[in-house]
Amino acid sequence: MYKYIEYKRNEGIATIALDRAEAANSLDHLILGELLHITTELSQDDTVKAVILTANGRFFSAGGDLKAIAKHESRAAYIAELARMAGAIVSNFTQMNPPVIIAVNGVATGAGLAFTLCGDIVLASEEASFCMAYTKIGLVPDAGATFLLTQIVGLRKAKELAILNTTLSASEAESLGIITKVVPKAQLLDEAKSIADSFTSRSTAAIGVTKRLLLAGCNQTLDAQAAEETRAIALRARSAECVEMLDKFASR
Repeated sequence: MYKYIEYKRNEGIATIALDRAEAANSLDHLILGELLHITTELSQDDTVKAVILTANGRFFSAGGDLKAIAKHESRAAYIAELARMAGAIVSNFTQMNPPVIIAVNGVATGAGLAFTLCGDIVLASEEASFCMAYTKIGLVPDAGATFLLTQIVGLRKAKELAILNTTLSASEAESLGIITKVVPKAQLLDEAKSIADSFTSRSTAAIGVTKRLLLAGCNQTLDAQAAEETRAIALRARSAECVEMLDKFASR
C-alpha cells in the first residue's frame, strides 16, 4: 500500500518506518503524502494503543528533499505545500490519543528534527545527531519546529539551535530534553517496542486528553504556529538568496 514508508500493525502497536534510505529519508510530497494518510487514519482508530516512528538506513531524516525542491517549477508553492503537509503530520502526532514513540536511528535535520520534537517518548541511538539546518539554505523552520523547540529547551537555547544550526549529539540532545533517552543502536527498536507494549493496558483516551491539555497550556496553538511557518518559509523561498543557496546545495 505504501511505497516510501514501511507500516506494520501488531496487537494495537502501529510501527511506521521511513523507507527512503537512498535519499537519506528526505521528505518530498510523495513520502509526506503517505505519512499524512497513515497518521490521519491512526488518529481516527480507537484500537491503536501506541505508535512508533522510526526509519530505515543511516539517516532518520535529512528533512526536506532539496533536490526535488530545486527541480520544481514553482519552488515557493512546492515548499509551502511540503510545509503544510509536514505541519499536518506533526499535528496528527501531537493530537492523536495513542502515545507516539520516536526511535531516532541516525541523523535528524530540518523537518526530520521537527518529527523528533513532536514525539511523546523519544529514544535515540548513540549514533543519532540533531540539527535545525534551515537557515543554512536561507529558509526558516517549519512543521511546528519553532513552537515545539522553544517549549522544550526555552527561547534562548532555541535561538542558538535555530540560528547557529548547532549540531547536537544524542547525549547533548538528551541533556536538553529534546530526547528522552539514549539507547544502544542494536537495542533501539526493542526498547521502543517494550515501551509501546507498556501502553496496551492503559487508557489511550486519557493519554490523548492529557497530551492535548499539555499542548493547550502553551501560549500559541501548534496549528497557528505551523501556519505562520508555512507563510514564512514560502516567502523565504521566493528570495534570490534562497534560490542561490538551494541551487548550490542541490548541485553538490
